[in-house]
Order: sequence, then structure tokens, then C-alpha cells
Amino acid sequence: MRRTGPCLLICCPPWASPTFSPGCSPKGSRVGFIKMTQPLPCFLWTDRAPSLHMSLPTLEAYLRALQQPASRTFRDYALQRCDIERNTLGMPRVRSGNFALVFRMNDVSAKRSYALRVFTRVSKDVEERYQAIAEAIKAIRESQGSSFFVDFDYQAHGMVVNDQTVPVIKMDWNYGETLGEYLYKNYKDSKRIAKLRAQLRELCAFLQKMAIAHGDIQLGNILVSKDGAQIKLIDYDGMYVPELKGRLASELGQVNFQHPGRKESLFGPELDRFAFMSLDLSLGLLEHNAELWDRTYSDEEGVIFRATDYANPLASQTFGLAAQVPALSLPTKQFALMCLGPVEKLPDPFEFFESRIPPGTLVFKPRPKPEGEAVKKEVQPERVYVGSFEVVAAGQFAKVIRHAGRRVEAVGKVLDVRSGKAYFGSSRLPRPYIYVDFTAMSGGNVVRIKLLPEILESFTGERRLLPNDSWIGKWVTVSEVIQPIQYLSHPSFPLGIGEAGIVVNDPFQVKIISAEEAAFRLKGNNHLVRRRLGTRMTTREVPAGSRISGSPGQRRNTDALIRLSKM
Repeated sequence: MRRTGPCLLICCPPWASPTFSPGCSPKGSRVGFIKMTQPLPCFLWTDRAPSLHMSLPTLEAYLRALQQPASRTFRDYALQRCDIERNTLGMPRVRSGNFALVFRMNDVSAKRSYALRVFTRVSKDVEERYQAIAEAIKAIRESQGSSFFVDFDYQAHGMVVNDQTVPVIKMDWNYGETLGEYLYKNYKDSKRIAKLRAQLRELCAFLQKMAIAHGDIQLGNILVSKDGAQIKLIDYDGMYVPELKGRLASELGQVNFQHPGRKESLFGPELDRFAFMSLDLSLGLLEHNAELWDRTYSDEEGVIFRATDYANPLASQTFGLAAQVPALSLPTKQFALMCLGPVEKLPDPFEFFESRIPPGTLVFKPRPKPEGEAVKKEVQPERVYVGSFEVVAAGQFAKVIRHAGRRVEAVGKVLDVRSGKAYFGSSRLPRPYIYVDFTAMSGGNVVRIKLLPEILESFTGERRLLPNDSWIGKWVTVSEVIQPIQYLSHPSFPLGIGEAGIVVNDPFQVKIISAEEAAFRLKGNNHLVRRRLGTRMTTREVPAGSRISGSPGQRRNTDALIRLSKM
């Protein structure tokens, strides 16, 4: 029952017989006590969506809500029947994205699972956008029979958190690996990489044919299944469909797959051009030289190239390495020119794939050389690391915990690696775990990466690749959500030891980097440096002169690019 203005929405299952008792509330009010013929869940909803200026719930608030009975938390009947997937610690298992959190909901009786997507940031017109996107995808699936998309249900008031309704997206759970996970396991297999490259070209052609764009093509938004024979797109927040023509982009995409000149006003069917060309070139390079994966610190956030390469390809070690691959030297130079040219002038991806780019199409505008006194005053732009997420020093507990509930890139020196077996929850047998500590527990607080039993038990790679004692003293990076602070009982600390946990969903998320690379990444996060460069990380702007991962002190291998501007 619903009324206008501030009110309560009371929802009951069809078999219930609610009876309202007038007189229990002021005259004219429809709110009353409910008498049930059965003691099961009639539940109370506050039909009050967050205002445009109200912040969305934190991870901690979402976790609290998800541990309440589903019948009181969700409006959708299918979700009310579900149990949430939990990790070994008994907490809802969360998978994070740029502006959303994903949970798996299991309906055991129906033998069906759903992906529940909740938001940490949404655009003001999110409901209108998703309605247009849903209609477009439905029409495409019906007319084309496409398997590239996943059906979804956007629910504007789908979940109650902190006594207010918030939007959610429900979709069928899709089994498969993210493109990042698939590449990590198969980057040395040239046949699989070639097959995947062909699949991505097919996806690119299909999107162009439909005059639509995903808007955030990246490793985490593409699911790979059937041994690379099938790929699907997920996360449609920034998608362009013809019905949205004339609007601004709601997001700018993951920086490691976007042209440095991308802006909100560029919102049309050409959005994905740069991302597809970057992926295609990267996979081609891996086909010819798999060693580039490790040499460029590739991981789930970027493969071969990164945002800082795009901003200054002539100073990029990665572009220099790529240009030395004979079969792809020319495409590498062409791609470098695209990075230096205007985003509006990007060519059709298939002209790039098939080496059909006409001479003179790419625009290169080098900075004019200074003359006279200006030569003495010229200062080289400071090189700054630009990550997909804010970089946090993992060895500083106070700074880490300030980011609880947010996905960050944590960079730190490993102090200790704890591993073994322990009893978790109701398990009758001890199960494996690995904890990577950045701070000493003797100080009363600890920052640690946690590889829980369900991750280790499903790991099919070589065990020697997992964190072990040889990691102590080395620097690592990991991009994941900082969990809300937990207090671990300890005899020396009456209040317990404060734990800032980073629970990973795959071991490959944790990567060893050099001390020099770690310093480079941490310095790039310095707010004073960003201010001098006029860079705001939250807008995902890329400062000119930035560079890719790679030891800052190493000599730049740019000989192959010296005559780039004369192509």
C-alpha cells in the first residue's frame, strides 16, 4: 500500500491477510498495526530513495543490511528467497568494481544464482539511463540473438539500507572468468591469445553494427567462458545506446583502457574505439612475446599499456619495448600517434586491425621547441604514476583504514607471511590460509592481505607462485576493497588488535614489484605532486608527462620511436 508524501510501504506475500487498525494513528493516516493470519514476513519499507545529494551507503552499511533476513532487505521476491554467498569468515563475499559492489545470491530450492549489484556512486539520471539500456539490450537479443549481453533488472528501490531504499541491479549469475583472470592463466599460450583476440574483434564489429558502445571496455568487464570460445560484457553503467544521444557520459571508464583526452562530452557509438585497439595490440604483443606480461607489470588492472603510457608514449619504456616486436612495430607507432592526437580523430578500429589506416589520418602535434632564454627556463614535466585507483601506503594503518569500504591500490613492503591451516566457522577440518602482513601485530594494529580457504582450495596454478617466506622484504601491490576494521582477540591487547584486511578473490591480484617501482607509485599518489600537475585523481584525468610502470631510473628504450612524428 502506497501513498504520496512521506509514508510507509507495507508489502505482504499473497497468502497473508493484513488488517489495518484505524485509530492507532492520526486521522487520515493509512499507517496501522498489522494482524497476520500467518506469522511470516510482512515487512516494512520506507519508500524513500536517496536524494540527489545524499551519499550512498558504505560497504559496512551494505554488509550489515545483507546480514539481515532477505525478506526484510529486498523487494524482489526472487531475492527474498536467496541466501548470500559468504566467505570462510562468515561475511558476505564481495567483488568490487569501479563504482559498485557485487554479491552472489543463491536460491538453493530453485538451483539458481543471481548477481546482486549495489552502487557506491550513481549518476543523477541512472534510472532513465538503465531503462533505455535495458530496452536496447532486450531488442538486440530478440532481433540478433546476441550472446554478448546479460539480461538484467534495474530496481530503483530494490534494497533497504539504513532505513532508506537504494537502487540495485539483479541479473543471472554468469559462470566464467574475467578477462584479467583468463589472461593471467593463459598469456603464455599464443593459440588461446589469438582465439581471444578474434573474439574481441567480433565483439567490436557487433557493437559498431548496432551503433552502441559499452563505455568501459576493460579486463574486469568482460567474462570469458567455454575455454575462450565465448565472451560476455557486464557492467553497463556507462553504456551508450541511441536513446541516450545528446547526454553526457556518466563515467570516463578505466584509465588504463581510455584515451587521455576522453571527456564527458564525448558520448556516442565511437566510445569503445580506443579500448578495443589497445586490447588488440596488447594481445598481439603477447602472442609474439609473452615475456612482456611480466616486463610491463601486467595484471588485472592493465595489460601491457597503462594510462601513463598513453599520456607520454615517447617517454614510455613499454612503447619502446613494443616497437621492438618486428611484426607489430608499425601498429605500435600508429597507436602511439593516436595517444598523442585528439580523441575525436580516432580511426575505425578495423582500419587499425587490418593495417588500412590511410596516410595523414593520424594527427601529431609535438610541442614547439623553446628558443633563446626559454631553453634555460624549460622544466621537464614531472613523471607521475596514474593508477586505476588511489594508491595507499599499505604500511601505514591509519591511512589504510581511512579508505575502508573503498577499492584502492595498496602498495607496501611485506613484513611477514603467515600460512598454515586453521578451523574456520563450522568446519570440522582445518583449512588453508595465507596472510601477508605489512605491519607488526605487536603494535596493536595490522594491515594484511588475506587469501582465504575458498581461494586457495580452488587455486589450480603452481603453489610456489603463492605468497611464501621468500616474499618477506619484497614490495607488492594489490587492488581491492579495504574491509571494515575488525578486532582480533589477543591477550596483550584488552580491546583486541585492529585489522585492516584486504580480502582478495584471486591470488594473481597480489603482484611483486621492485622497490623503485613501489616508490614511483607511492610518489604519484602524493597530493602535493598531483596539485602541482593540476591533476584530480577522482576525475581520472591523466597528467601530461606521466609514464607507465617501470623502474624510473632505467634508461628509456625509445630508439624505435625517434622518428615517430615523421611516419
